[in-house]
Amino acid sequence: MNYKFIIQSPIWFYFFAALLALFYAWLLYSKKATWGKTANLIMALLRGILVFAILFILSAPLLRQSKQSIDKPVIALLVDNSSSVAAHTRNLKNIVNELSQSASDFANDKDWACYSLDKKVAFDSLNFVPFTLSKTNLQASINTIEQDYEGQNIAALAILSDGNYNQGINPSFIDYKYPVYTLGLGDTSQKRDLALAQVQYNKIAYLGNKFIVNFKLKNTGYSGEKITVELFEKEQQLFNKDFQILKNAGEQSAAITLEAKTEGMHHYVLKCTKKDGEFTHVNNEVHLYIEVIKSKDKILILAQAPHPDGKAINAALSTGQNYDIELHFVGDGQKVNLDNANAVVLLGIPNKKGIGNDVYSEILKRKLPALYVLQNNSDYARIGNETKLLTISPRSTESDKVQASLNSKFETFGIQELDNDIIQQYPPLSVPFAYYNVSAGAEVLLNQKIGNSVSANPLWLLGNSASNKNAVIVGDGLWMWRINEKSKTQSSQNFDVMFQKTIQYIASKSEKRKFKVVPTETEYEEGDLVAVSTEIYDAVNQPTYNHEVTLVVRDENNKESRYKYLNQEAMDKFEVGQFAQGSYSYTASVQIAGKNQTYAGVFVVKKLHLEEMTSVADHKMLQELSQKTKGQYYEANNLKEMILALNKIQTKGRVRLSESYTDLIDLKWLFALLLLLVSIEWFLRKFNGGY
Repeated sequence: MNYKFIIQSPIWFYFFAALLALFYAWLLYSKKATWGKTANLIMALLRGILVFAILFILSAPLLRQSKQSIDKPVIALLVDNSSSVAAHTRNLKNIVNELSQSASDFANDKDWACYSLDKKVAFDSLNFVPFTLSKTNLQASINTIEQDYEGQNIAALAILSDGNYNQGINPSFIDYKYPVYTLGLGDTSQKRDLALAQVQYNKIAYLGNKFIVNFKLKNTGYSGEKITVELFEKEQQLFNKDFQILKNAGEQSAAITLEAKTEGMHHYVLKCTKKDGEFTHVNNEVHLYIEVIKSKDKILILAQAPHPDGKAINAALSTGQNYDIELHFVGDGQKVNLDNANAVVLLGIPNKKGIGNDVYSEILKRKLPALYVLQNNSDYARIGNETKLLTISPRSTESDKVQASLNSKFETFGIQELDNDIIQQYPPLSVPFAYYNVSAGAEVLLNQKIGNSVSANPLWLLGNSASNKNAVIVGDGLWMWRINEKSKTQSSQNFDVMFQKTIQYIASKSEKRKFKVVPTETEYEEGDLVAVSTEIYDAVNQPTYNHEVTLVVRDENNKESRYKYLNQEAMDKFEVGQFAQGSYSYTASVQIAGKNQTYAGVFVVKKLHLEEMTSVADHKMLQELSQKTKGQYYEANNLKEMILALNKIQTKGRVRLSESYTDLIDLKWLFALLLLLVSIEWFLRKFNGGY
C-alpha cells in the first residue's frame, strides 16, 4: 500500500501557514517564563506544529492510497450438463468424479473456475450437478464466463461436451482471445432410427388460401421397410402416404398441401411409423401450430434504384407471410399505386437529388406510416422535420462505420426473441458522421457501437406514440447483416424479426380498446409459466387499476380453467400457470363503469425434444474449435492429460492497481494526534507551573 498527499491549495499558502504558525508560537513563548529555555522551546515547537497542522487540514488536502495486486490467470472449465450427454456417455459419473478430484492437482499459480451450462459450480459440488438440461447453448455459457472474468486474463477454456448445440451460434464462430481445450463426451456411432426432420411450414395462413407443409423422412439403419406418414387434426386424418425405404441411410422429401378453411389456431400432428429397435420414438411425431387469419397487410418497398438492402428487407418480410409486398424502383419514372397500402419502406427517399420525391409527397399527403432507411444522399433535414424523431447534423461529408447493439430497455414491442450477441457481430454499416439528437417521442431499438463502446447515438429507432408511427434506420448496408447471420447460424431470425416487428408496429392501427389482456409470449415451452399482462383504461384513456378480471382458458377439447385476479399497478402481469402441450384459447372479461368488456386471444404451448433428437456426438466440431484456437482435443478417457496440459500453460497474471482518495479531515486518528499534541503542551505548562 502506497500513500501520498495531494495538495489542492497553492504552494504560497503553505509557506504562509508555516510563517503564521512560527509567529504565533514566538508570540506565545517569547516572554520570559518561570521554566527553562529547553522546556520553552519544546512547548513553542508543539504549538507551532499544532497550528500548522490545523491550517494544513483546512486547505482540504487529499490522502491517496494506491494498492497493487496481481490477478492470477484464469482457467475456466465448462461442463455440458445436457440430457444428451447423460444418455450417451459411458462412465459419465466416473469422469465427473475424476474432474472433481483433480482440483487437488490444479496448479496454484492459476485461478480455476468450473461452470455448467446454466451456472457456476464448485468443484466439490460437481457430483450433484444434474445432467438434465433440455437445451444446449454453448455460446451463452461462454459469454457468461467472459463477463464474469471481464478485465482478467483468461489463460484457457476447457469444454467437456458432446459437441452438439441446439441454441445460440456455432461456438467455432466466436472470437476467442485464448486457447480452447476440448474433451469429447457422448457417442459418435450411428443409431438405428426413423425421423421426421426439417419440417417447414408458415405459422400464419390466410383464410381461403392453400398452404404447404414440407418434410423429410430420415432413415438410419433400416432398408426394405415400408413406412407410413400421416397428418391429423384432432382425430381427422388429412394426409396418408407410404414410403419404401430403399437405402440403409438416407432421406426422402415430401410435401402436404392443405387449405385454410376456418379462422383460428389449428393444431396438426405429423406422424410416421414407429419401429422396434429405434434409438428414440420422440422424432417420429411433430406438432404443428398454424394460425389462420383473414387478410394481409400491403407493404411497399420504394428505392431510388436497385439496391441489395431492398432485396434483404423484402426477404425478411416475406418469411413472415403476413404481408403482400411490392418492391418498386422510383428512379426510372415507374408509377407507384399507393392505394390500400398499410405502410412503406423508403430506401434513400427523400434525397437531395429529388429522386422519388413526388411519390414521397403523396405518401405524406396520405399520412402513410413509413420506415426510412437512410443512404448517403438522403435528405436528413427533411426526414427529421417530417418524422419528428431524429435530428442529424452532419459534421462533414464523410461517413462513419459502426456496428449495432440492442437496447435492453426497449419497450415499444417485445425483444425476447432477439440475441444481442449475434446482433453485435453484424458487419459495420455506413452512417453519417454527425451529431444526433433523438426526440422525446422516439425510442431506440439499436444503438451505434464503435469497437467495444456502445454510444448513445441511434442506429434504429421508432416513434413511440400513436400519432407518430414511423421508424428510421440510420445505416446503409443492411444486406450484409442478413448474410452474416445466415452464414453463422443457418438462420436470419434476428434480422427478420426486427423488420417484421417494426413493420407490424408502424402498420398497425391505434387500438381504442378500454380493455386488453395479452399473453407475454405467443408461444411457450412446456414447463414455462404462462403469464398475461392486463391494460384497463377509463373514459379519458388513463390507466385504471383494482378491477376484478375473469379469465377463462380453454384447451383443444374445450375444457375450461377459470381464474380471477385484480389488475394492480405494482403487478403488471398475472401468472396463470403451467400448461401441457397444445393450443389454447382464452376469453377475459371485466366490468368498467357498469359496462361489460371482453377480450379474446390464443397462445400455444410446445413440447421440445431438442436433446432427444440427436444421438450422435459431434467431436469434429470440438476438434476444429481446438485447432482454430491453438488448443488441444482429448478423448473422454484422457481427462488427466488435459488437466496436465492446462497446468503447463505459461502466462502472466494481470496487474491490478486500485486507488482511493480520502479527505484528511475525515481521518479520526489525525484528530487524536492533534489532541495528543495539545495535551502534551498543556501537561508541560502545568508541570512547570504555568497556566
